[in-house]
Amino acid sequence: MPYAALLAAAVLTNAASLVEAVYDEQVGLGFDIEGVVTLPNKRGSWIMAVEDGSGGVLFRNHSPKCNTEFFSPGDRLRLHGRTATNVFGSIFAECTQAVVTASQPAPAPIAASIGEVLGGAFDHRLVQVTGTVREVFRDEVDPRWVYVILNCDGSRIAVTFVSDSADVAQLAGMVDSTVSVSGICHLTTGLRLLLGRYITCIGPDAIKVLSPAPADPFDVPIIGSGKRISPLEVDRMGRRRMGGRVVAVWSDRHFLLEDDGGGCHRVELVDGRPPACGERVEVTGLPSTDLYSIHLCGGLWRPAADEAPAAKADDASVLTAEDFRNSKFGRIHKFMLYNGRTARFRGTVVGVELGKSKYRNCTILCEDFTINVNSGADDLPEGVAIGAQAEVTGTFVIAAGTWHTSAPFPHIEGSPTVVLRRPADMKIVAGPPWWNPLRLLVAIGALLALMAAILLWAIALKFVAERRSRQLFKAEIGKAEETLRVDERTRLAVELHDSVAQNLTGVAFQIEAARDATGPDSEAVSYLTCAELILKSCRTELRRCIWDLKSNALELPDLNSAILATTRPIAGDADVHVRFNVPRSRVSDVTAHALLRIIRELVANAVRHGHATRVRIAGEIAGERLHFSVCDNGLGFAPESCPGPATGHFGLDGIRERIDKFGGEFSLESAPGKGTRATVSIGLINHNH
Repeated sequence: MPYAALLAAAVLTNAASLVEAVYDEQVGLGFDIEGVVTLPNKRGSWIMAVEDGSGGVLFRNHSPKCNTEFFSPGDRLRLHGRTATNVFGSIFAECTQAVVTASQPAPAPIAASIGEVLGGAFDHRLVQVTGTVREVFRDEVDPRWVYVILNCDGSRIAVTFVSDSADVAQLAGMVDSTVSVSGICHLTTGLRLLLGRYITCIGPDAIKVLSPAPADPFDVPIIGSGKRISPLEVDRMGRRRMGGRVVAVWSDRHFLLEDDGGGCHRVELVDGRPPACGERVEVTGLPSTDLYSIHLCGGLWRPAADEAPAAKADDASVLTAEDFRNSKFGRIHKFMLYNGRTARFRGTVVGVELGKSKYRNCTILCEDFTINVNSGADDLPEGVAIGAQAEVTGTFVIAAGTWHTSAPFPHIEGSPTVVLRRPADMKIVAGPPWWNPLRLLVAIGALLALMAAILLWAIALKFVAERRSRQLFKAEIGKAEETLRVDERTRLAVELHDSVAQNLTGVAFQIEAARDATGPDSEAVSYLTCAELILKSCRTELRRCIWDLKSNALELPDLNSAILATTRPIAGDADVHVRFNVPRSRVSDVTAHALLRIIRELVANAVRHGHATRVRIAGEIAGERLHFSVCDNGLGFAPESCPGPATGHFGLDGIRERIDKFGGEFSLESAPGKGTRATVSIGLINHNH
């Protein structure tokens, strides 16, 4: 059996085998498991833990119904699904169906030590751990997740839960509290693949305070100089406090505090309310170190109650560009000694952060190196643009990474930064030159656009010229073809006139002579008279054919003009009005010729026999058929008694024969004294070939 078929046929029936399949990254294995809910699912995040006799397992569900079906701790479920891969490439157990089979009290958590949890002894099981809250924050990648960092006997573990409404600032008040947390321990399967084992709980209610933090967060020991404290001791410290003067503020959560001994400490606040630069404050927070000084995170501040020592003059020990360039101790060591000192330099703006925000940055080239400038509590001054000359005075700030056991020597992060203390600290002494790289790029872009437009215009002109040439060529060919057709018709007309027409005239004379030579009572007189009428009709038809050959009516652009040109010679003084709503392109030459012959014969009958003074001709196309009519105000006649071929009248029979060739229909409406209306309907069939 193929491997894919084996996977499809395999069904896991207990939690332990399913967890093993997930850890072994086996995708497509089905499962059918019954167990008790230890971590229920929540709206917006369908994550649920279930335990059976073999252990625990964590399920996910990405179907639309995940926000409609919710379960409670203690519910016994029958779960179906299969192992799948999420968008981050992690393998997980995807539950597609969950059915409640029974309900019972919520299971009690297992009291576990931090060593057992981090060692994997209780993976996917409901455990309870005890520790001290070290830090509380929201995930920067997915703000729905809240993280609580616990310090458990010197080891750290993250406790997390999903909540859009949890007050992180209120939870931060639990820092330094001893708490117990009930939740599910498992390995990371999401964005933070290397987070290791952590605990997922149902929410803030799963965190129980055993020993609260001091009511006053500032009622904690003052941190010493730190000169004889190891980094590991700093990392294990609880909350501490320190006092001093704020010398730089560069974001809603960060400022630099200078203590009374001249040491500078970075402070990261819980909320976004930094103090003002120059204000003397007291700060409490959790200590960390970069091996140069001690810093505080999760900080809170309040105005200092003690009197501030005399402030140092701003110009005392001011750093210049020469101090950045030359140092017998080495640049990095010297830079950290510069932290918090006043710096003054002049240079060229080479970069400006776009957008409008409270804290903005620009980059200034100072001879052969660059320095970042942060706006501090105010926006950058007007006129800051690439190429401008600026003079800057501010607080020099440089940060190194936080020490931890796997990074014994933290690296300095980013480039040195000078933070402005007031708007006047940055002065634009010269505006940017008119001809700058941006304008050069704009000019190059404009030239490229112009060249592209010229190229497109040339291509379009060439295309138009070629199309016009083809049209002129086709027109010349059409004109030549028309000339050839006219010449050929003229030649045929001359031939018919000089030969057939003359012969018919001679025959007519002979018939007339024979009739005159025959006695009036002879039976042959009637036959000769009929023959004379037939011959006369043939001569009339021949004259019309010769006229058609000489006429250019078929070459006219529309049928209205062609009909008028055809009927004008036979209409005499009669008023002929034509309204033919039929495009010439829809009618073939054969059909147009028949159409003109039929209309001419009907108009000739109306004028010659009916003595009509007004004739109306109309036509239109309906589907694939052409309908037209010829109406007159003549004398009219009785259609059932009209003369026919026996008396030498072939007009109407000729019309019917032409119409029959096109599968058409012909009708006459007339009565003596009421004029005549002839209606014709023929098919639009291409008879050109």
